[in-house]
Amino acid sequence: MSIEIQPVSLSDVSDMVAVGALAFAASSLEKLTFPVQDLTAQQLEEYTAWRRDRAAKRTLKPGSYWYKAVNAETGELAGYTGILQPEVPQISLPDKAEFPSNANVEAILELKDELEAKKTQNLGDRSDVWCRHTIDGSQSHYQRRGVAKLLLDKTLAHADAAGQDVYLESTQSGLKLYQAAGFVVLDTLVHCRSSMIIS
Repeated sequence: MSIEIQPVSLSDVSDMVAVGALAFAASSLEKLTFPVQDLTAQQLEEYTAWRRDRAAKRTLKPGSYWYKAVNAETGELAGYTGILQPEVPQISLPDKAEFPSNANVEAILELKDELEAKKTQNLGDRSDVWCRHTIDGSQSHYQRRGVAKLLLDKTLAHADAAGQDVYLESTQSGLKLYQAAGFVVLDTLVHCRSSMIIS
């Protein structure tokens, strides 16, 4: 199997959302923040459309670099990720009324506040740090085949070229990959029985 790393385009957004949904379906954090188990078909479509809109905004954001891993033989999307250059804010969360109906808004806002506090605690007012998105979607049949490492290397090349550090938040499952790439754990956040690693 040959994997190619390519820039993401808007035409990839639907596939990215589908891969992300599969990749994080078992995540306790995802189940808490965006439960899908009891949604009607209409609610599920509303939620999926909301995710597509957010992914499109991230993909188009200036200073944001998104990549996909593609199976060269089949054209199938194997995974994706992105990185933000320093001083480029992440896409802000919408007003409460703009979340999809299945969103646990209180849990989402609580987690956001906790992560922002940890970032400030660990980085202070540094403005020279890249922010790596941790929404690496990776289909299960591509896991443990080097796809995440290829994507990580591609995004880190931006910060390496600039001679700057990278900050990321990860679940426990990604820790081994990030440590192998030289990341150091700065802090840990336990939220709803799910650990977030701050590197």
